[in-house]
Amino acid sequence: MKILCLHAGNLPMVGLQDVVAVLLSGNRYFGKFSRNDPWLIASFVDVCRERGLPEVCGCSTELGSFSGLRADAVLFTGSDKTVPAVMDELFRLKAVNTKPKTRYLIRTAQLSVAIVRKKQSAWELLEAVTRYDGRGCRSVGVVVSPYSLDKYAGALRMAEACRKEKVSVPEPGAESDGNDHVPESVAGRSADTNNGPKKYLHAYAVAAGLPSLQLFDGRWMFIESDDTGLIREGVVLWIKGGEEELGKVQNRLSGRIQSVFTDGTEMEGVEGKAGEAEIAEGTELADLAGDAESADESVEAALAGDDDFESLNKAQRPEFDWSPDGLDTLQWLAGFTKPFFLPGSREAGCRKSHPGKSQS
Repeated sequence: MKILCLHAGNLPMVGLQDVVAVLLSGNRYFGKFSRNDPWLIASFVDVCRERGLPEVCGCSTELGSFSGLRADAVLFTGSDKTVPAVMDELFRLKAVNTKPKTRYLIRTAQLSVAIVRKKQSAWELLEAVTRYDGRGCRSVGVVVSPYSLDKYAGALRMAEACRKEKVSVPEPGAESDGNDHVPESVAGRSADTNNGPKKYLHAYAVAAGLPSLQLFDGRWMFIESDDTGLIREGVVLWIKGGEEELGKVQNRLSGRIQSVFTDGTEMEGVEGKAGEAEIAEGTELADLAGDAESADESVEAALAGDDDFESLNKAQRPEFDWSPDGLDTLQWLAGFTKPFFLPGSREAGCRKSHPGKSQS
C-alpha cells in the first residue's frame, strides 16, 4: 500500500518514527519533507536507499510532486487550523483516494505542560520551552508550580545566564556552529517586545498587575495567569498551584496538550512545600547545569510505573517508542495493511516508480 507522510519540520522525531513505521509494516513510503528541516529524515531516507530498500518510493519538499499518487493512507502532523487547507490540496492534486477512501492519521496536539516545584529544574524547563523554537508539540507552553513566578524568576534568570554562558551565541547573520541549545530566534535576531504582539501583551500584564518575565532579549515571555487565551508563540503561561490547577488546565486545553512533564515530584499536597528545594546561596552557573543533569536518574526512578507524567529532562529527548497524541503509528498501520515482509523481498518492493523523486 502507498503511504504518504507529510512531515513537520519542528517535529523530527515524529517524522522519523513515521518513516520507520511505514517500512516495518511492509508498505511503500512517500514523504513530503518540510522546507524548514529537510535534513534529518532526508538523510535517513538516503541511507535506506543506499541499503537497497525498494519500499522508499518517492520524496520531495513540494506537495505538488505527489499529484496523482492516490495514496492509501496519509500520516499528517500539524495544527488543527492547517488540516482543512492540507486536505483540500490533497484532493485537488488527486494525491488521495475517494473510493476506496484514503485513511488518515492526523496528530494535532500543540503544546505540553510542565509541573515544576524545584528551582534546580529551571535549566531543564528552559530547554523544554526553547528547543525547536518552542514550536514542537512537546514544547512547554504552560507551567504549573507551587511557586509564584516572582519567586521562581531568579532561578530562570540564572538558568538563562547559564545557557548563554555555555553556548556561544553567533552574531546576526553568522553561520551556525551546529549547536542547538539556543534557538535560532534567540541567537540570530532581535526580538524586542517593544514591537509586535508581545508589546500589547506586556502592556496588558502591567495594567492588570500580572507578574511577567522576559528572557533571551524578549524572545520569550513568562506571564502568571490562568487565562489560557494568552497562550501564543513565545509566551509561557505560569499558573501557581497544584493538582487542582493542573486538572483545570487539562480540561480547558482538552485535545491541545501533548504531554505533561514533571521534575519528579508528586502533585498531591505539593503546595506549601516549595521551600524544600531552594537554590543555595553562592551556587555557580555550572553547578546549576550539573545539578539538573545529575538528577536525571532520580527523576526516572520517581516516575517508574506512572503513565500520566513524563520526566521533564526528556521533554525534547523522547524515547524512540514515544507515541505522538498517544497513537502508535506502527500499530495503526498494522490494523489495515498487509503482513510484514523482509525489506528487499519481492512482495514488499515498489512495482513502479512515481514522479515524487528525491530532490536532494
